Amino acid sequence: MTTTIGFVFGGQFPCGGAEKVTLDVGQALAREGYRVIVFCREVVPSLLPVDCALDIIEYRQKLKDKASADELASHIREHGIRILTYVCTEPYFASQIRLQTGVRIVHASHTLPFWETLHKKARKERLKDGNLWQRLQWYCYYNVRFNRLHVYERKYAARYARTLRSVDAFTVLCPEYKALLQQTLQLSAQEAQKIHVTPNYLLPVRQPRTEKEKAVIFVGRLSYTDKRVDRLLRIWAAVEPQCPDWQLLIIGDGPEEGNLRALAARLQLQHVSFEGRHADTRPYYERAAILCLTSSYEGWPLVIMEAQANGVVPVAFNCCAGVENLLTNGGENGVLVTPFDLDEFARQLTHLIKDEDARHEMQRHVLSLKYPLEETCKAHVALYESLLDTE
Repeated sequence: MTTTIGFVFGGQFPCGGAEKVTLDVGQALAREGYRVIVFCREVVPSLLPVDCALDIIEYRQKLKDKASADELASHIREHGIRILTYVCTEPYFASQIRLQTGVRIVHASHTLPFWETLHKKARKERLKDGNLWQRLQWYCYYNVRFNRLHVYERKYAARYARTLRSVDAFTVLCPEYKALLQQTLQLSAQEAQKIHVTPNYLLPVRQPRTEKEKAVIFVGRLSYTDKRVDRLLRIWAAVEPQCPDWQLLIIGDGPEEGNLRALAARLQLQHVSFEGRHADTRPYYERAAILCLTSSYEGWPLVIMEAQANGVVPVAFNCCAGVENLLTNGGENGVLVTPFDLDEFARQLTHLIKDEDARHEMQRHVLSLKYPLEETCKAHVALYESLLDTE
């Protein structure tokens, strides 16, 4: 009998890194004999492969509305879904859906646990640069709540604890994130058994181009609270005069684009180009010699893996265990920089640009790295089998 697995997304599919991962993993699971159904708010057909083996259903009710529980429960019964995974969205009404259908429910996290606190703090800290009233808001209210009372740390820890209680399994990207959840939530060894590690993967690149141009790239969303491309522009202001024949290409769009263009103008940067968002970023990876990532936090950044697979040497702040795992290997997998030391980043980047032999040696090494989809698929299958064995 075919086992049917469901994945729930809160927005469009397959737009975004977690959606792309689910698409590839779903295809692999289909080859293993599973039936895979994706529930999303809106499907984007142009982004689906021609041979897509997934069934995709657009739901009508918002996930936060109670009516969504009945809608999803109806689909679960109709299609015989035995495991339902909420990807990067809260499993609203999970207990109700489980009672109605008997389905096993999984929450899949594709980022750093407790990222919400970092996001909110970064957003509120910008008040320090505002008018008098905004500065007073930061120093007299939010600063106290973040740094003295730890209000938001407790708030989000309580939310994670509720989520963990409401689901049958909770997946993270690496063992360090499981340990962080266990420590922060003070979980017993038995409670921590709900948390499973399902690593990310990368499909191999055929015939990656090894002859590179004098180009440094950033690939990602232009947002402030996490990506902090403003740091990269300030770093480039120190690098550009020493490497005048190199260029920095910013690939992506987002709410910070206007601010970043204005900052580049104020810094009088001559060799920065805002390239916009591209569905296919492969041509940029083929051209570039170096990728820079100046994020405040990440989960397990696919851009680093994509860079490595294309022979692009990554340089990144050591902002989380995901980045550290990808780059830690005696400096062979890329360059890790102390967070958030802009001067050190500029020195490391300048050295990498100027030392062509070291860069080519690192390029040869990153091209040999493997992140097989088969291992990720095995982790999912092991999780599903363990959940079905408890029925």
